[in-house]
Amino acid sequence: MGCALGALGDLPRETVLLLFTMVDCHDADSPWAPLWRSLAPVLTGLTASEADVAMLEGTPAHAQVVAARQHVREQYEGVRPVAEALTAAYPALIPPEHVDLAAYLSAVELHYSHALEQVDVPGEGVTPCVVPLATLLNHCATAPHVVRYGTLSPASRQEAASCITRDVLELKALRPCAAGDQVFLSYGPLPNLRALLFYGFALEHNPHDTLALTFEVDEEGSGAAALRQAALARHGLTLEHCLRVGGLRARPLVATLRVLAADAADLERLCSGDADPLQEPVSAEGERDAVEMLARALRPLESAYSGALDAAAARRADDRSPFARGAVLFMAGQRAILCDALATCDAWAAKAGAQDY
Repeated sequence: MGCALGALGDLPRETVLLLFTMVDCHDADSPWAPLWRSLAPVLTGLTASEADVAMLEGTPAHAQVVAARQHVREQYEGVRPVAEALTAAYPALIPPEHVDLAAYLSAVELHYSHALEQVDVPGEGVTPCVVPLATLLNHCATAPHVVRYGTLSPASRQEAASCITRDVLELKALRPCAAGDQVFLSYGPLPNLRALLFYGFALEHNPHDTLALTFEVDEEGSGAAALRQAALARHGLTLEHCLRVGGLRARPLVATLRVLAADAADLERLCSGDADPLQEPVSAEGERDAVEMLARALRPLESAYSGALDAAAARRADDRSPFARGAVLFMAGQRAILCDALATCDAWAAKAGAQDY
């Protein structure tokens, strides 16, 4: 297989890896055959049914999942000429169904779901790789015993420098483990949307779950817009933020809203440094406008996720695929973040309305 891929010219490393996986997993005599047989099949957002993906309709997550699915299918269009060349050159060994879109998606899911990130590879930085045996360790997203990065041992690096290929991958424990303790592989701080899209599951009460918010500077006039952008830059603020349960108290988000709600006079003060939105309200009216601006952004999202959850509840629970069950957990988590943020908004609005600044 290596000779066949080598004959096709200078292919990207990722393309070679996926093509190798697509073909080699059907080779019973391959030295990797036990590894392919050991890996459980996965169903992620990349290959979930249209009906399951439609559960997310009306939410921002739906567009992101659809875009990711489309992207990976477009990537296959770039790989397909190479796959067809392999089939034409080796028809007895590589039938078309071994390198079609379904096989490509399966290989992509396999590497997304099972690859470990390896560091300290000379000249490579962080490199994902599927490791025999290590991937069979139990995985847990919330039990941080082994971090998701592995490293080549110092002895192995020296051997590699001497062209000896016997490498040892060390998995580093995040904290001390007593003898006899089960050691889990950690997914890292994985939000539920990423877990659902690339791993096919979501966690209830995921401590790493987030909800993305992006604001815009109104085009109320080129001068005012430029001043607002300058005020944001002056205080190191961005228009992109992430919410989590309890996260509305994050000062950068509140400060950004204060800048976006500021009038012309307050913008001048913000740009000159006479007012600091990270430390205190800029004005009483601006504070009330900032609260309302955030509430206007949150209410439609809360309504969208609540509506999608109501629609999902109409489906029989025993008819749901693992992806569909994960989608319900994901949407419930997003709604919990939004409800928490709206409750904090109400308290913020009450405080802003009761005080003059």
